[in-house]
Amino acid sequence: MDVKVPKDLNVSAYVLTGILTNLLDNAIEAAEKCRPESRMIKLHLSKVNHMFLLLLENSNVVMPVRKKEKFVSSKKESEFHGYGVESIKYITEKYDGEVEF
Repeated sequence: MDVKVPKDLNVSAYVLTGILTNLLDNAIEAAEKCRPESRMIKLHLSKVNHMFLLLLENSNVVMPVRKKEKFVSSKKESEFHGYGVESIKYITEKYDGEVEF
C-alpha cells in the first residue's frame, strides 16, 4: 500500500472512506478466489499537480461481466448487489472526477 492523501483534498474523509471501502471489499473478494500464491492487491493514492489519483489493482480468477455499462454481480441474488461500483461512479462524477474499471 502506498498512501499519500493530500491535505487540501476537496473530498471529506467520509466520502473517501466510502470509495475505499467499496473498492477494497470488491478487491478482497476477488483475490480470495485466487490461489494463495497469486493473490495480490495494490493500492496507490497520490496527488499529481492538482489531481488526486487513486489506483487499485487486484488479482482475479475471471474477468468481471458487464451488461451495457454496469457490472453484473457474481454473487447469489445478484439483484441485491453491485451498488458499490455505481456509488463509486456517482461520487467520482459529483466531484468532477473520472473513473475507469
